[in-house]
Amino acid sequence: MKLFNAFSVFLGAHAQRDTSLRPTSGIEEAQSALAEGLEDGDFIPSFANLSDWLDVPDFPEDQDPMDTISAAHRIVRRANLDNNARNSLLQTENFVEGFLRQLTMDEAENPFGATRSNFEILEAAKTAKEWFSFIDAPTTRTEGLCDDRIYSLDGSCNHPQNFGKVLDQYVRLTPANYCNNRDSTRCFDNGQPLPQPRRVSLILQEQGGTRAVIPNPDRTRLMVDFGQFITHGSIQTPDMAGSGPDPCDCARTDVCDNIFHTRAALGRTDPVIQFFGCTFIVKSVGTLEARGNPPQLTKEQINQLSSFLDLTQVYGNSEQMLSMLRDPVDRTKILLKNKATRGDTLPTLTDSEIRPFRNGLSSITTDFKLPPFLNDQNLPAPVAGDTRCAENSVLSSWHTAFARFHNKIADELKSVMDEMADDEIFLEARQINIGIYQNIIFSEWLPTVFGEANFAQIPELQLSSSGRKRRRVDEELGRRETPGNHELPDESDPRIRNEFGAALFRWGHSMQATHIVARNSLFQVDDARMMRSGWFDPQMLTENSIGSVLRGGMMVNSNKMGPNWVTDTVHMFFMPAGFPHGVDLRSINIMRGRDHGLAGYGRIVDFCRAHAKWGQFYPNGERPTMIAGWNAVLQEYGNDINAVDQYVGMQMEEHVPGKLITKKLLDLYLIRSSTNSNDTVRHGGTIYGA
Repeated sequence: MKLFNAFSVFLGAHAQRDTSLRPTSGIEEAQSALAEGLEDGDFIPSFANLSDWLDVPDFPEDQDPMDTISAAHRIVRRANLDNNARNSLLQTENFVEGFLRQLTMDEAENPFGATRSNFEILEAAKTAKEWFSFIDAPTTRTEGLCDDRIYSLDGSCNHPQNFGKVLDQYVRLTPANYCNNRDSTRCFDNGQPLPQPRRVSLILQEQGGTRAVIPNPDRTRLMVDFGQFITHGSIQTPDMAGSGPDPCDCARTDVCDNIFHTRAALGRTDPVIQFFGCTFIVKSVGTLEARGNPPQLTKEQINQLSSFLDLTQVYGNSEQMLSMLRDPVDRTKILLKNKATRGDTLPTLTDSEIRPFRNGLSSITTDFKLPPFLNDQNLPAPVAGDTRCAENSVLSSWHTAFARFHNKIADELKSVMDEMADDEIFLEARQINIGIYQNIIFSEWLPTVFGEANFAQIPELQLSSSGRKRRRVDEELGRRETPGNHELPDESDPRIRNEFGAALFRWGHSMQATHIVARNSLFQVDDARMMRSGWFDPQMLTENSIGSVLRGGMMVNSNKMGPNWVTDTVHMFFMPAGFPHGVDLRSINIMRGRDHGLAGYGRIVDFCRAHAKWGQFYPNGERPTMIAGWNAVLQEYGNDINAVDQYVGMQMEEHVPGKLITKKLLDLYLIRSSTNSNDTVRHGGTIYGA
């Protein structure tokens, strides 16, 4: 039996749902919504229609719904770093933003002369890196401080230069494209602003006509949410701290980027803008990179997590975090709380075992505390290795499943190795759990994404016959120079590619289903709720077991990747209880790519077509075929394909036959498929395609 299926059987048998629990009206609501085709209706429902959908009291007049949405977004972007790492990140931001601000002021005063010497530019980049290189990790394996038997918590020791560890920078496949060539949000080549992300999102949503959302009969939402679980173990970019917890308003600042701020520029009726004068993102923290001769500075964003598939979601990324997550009574295990009718569940902030760690991890309450108008029942916030564990019930279930599986492994080890110390058993169980997780990804999840027949043609991604590591790749591309003083990262560099984290690996957002279902052991529906009412709300898992939620996920179709999204993500993302709207996840993704200075869609396609692996699958070197509606989207960008946002172009590509993903996405996976081909990099440990 395949690992994934065996895992599911274990979960299903672990606990039965208490049928005496109060049933909810969610089943009727979800069934009614599906019958009426709410997710398939007009691309912008009217406010009256939305009010009809929501049988909830009015939002309190003294509360700003944007405060709730901002609080949810902070959870998504804020890793639970230890205090030392948190301080290093803040110091990095202060130095980088201060230096860039002063540089801009100096250039304004002296527009025709050099304001900094080459030495000063190089020193600035060096200093910026020193601020966040806080981890006292060995720089080479020869120092004898690395244990090759186990994965470190912070990702160090997996690479000779510790690439991919916690608080390392992203690297790029294509040169950064900032409006000022250094750090400001991407614009047209002539300096004019790009179309507002919300306007672009609404135009994308129009494609497909009245039946906007297309179900995928061959794939489930469980597959999509497992992809989210993978992401949350390897990618998390911090927001700039700015001047406080809510540094944004409707004015563009050094800290904020507006997604939309004028109705005239939006150019169409939009119910969301009736309630929000603007929506915005907080810009990402970055370090500085100096490239070329003479050196030019560019901002490079930072990853708060390790780049490796090491189950950070379960174990955290520091000794402090792991100490909190381990069971204080049985130190071989992960701390879980036994709920007799629902099986073991994640601990919460209110549990006595968690409270003592609040001093050592001073931000834990802030990091995991759930926004009150999402968590409208004021339920205790679950705690896991990643701060986003409560974002939705299926994701929480995956966190719990792998924590349970660790404990199952620990019990098995103790039964045959009773002479081993608790720490040894814990570390061994962790290693096995990580190995199973990696095996599921490479032997089952990726073939599902690519299509099994297509995946079989990619030997670089196959497991070896021993099942313990990926196949060796016979050749390396090595480092190459490309235009724009940009040097491609080496193929053995395990760091996440900025294009991947800020755009490409967000493809699953378009596949989200509109409801979450719980099914009992007979696969009968026990509960069903709309996605829009479940953001950071643990209520469903207080009334259902994780096995029932995962079984339900197996029986719900995902949607096809493309420009047409469900209302829950394109209009009601992080929708507060009692309020008729949330924000637009796709708009956020588009603006995030601009904030990170990602090159336009045309440039990343040209990069892919020039790559040897493109010719392996597409010998004629053809460009991706675009779906109907592409011309309308391209027109928004002045018919300039190099201006189109990567995330937008990706959604408008025709799918490769047999795959969930598009041609450019496939190539970006393949380009990184030879990661770990160097013997000095730990085999099987890096995130694929990143």
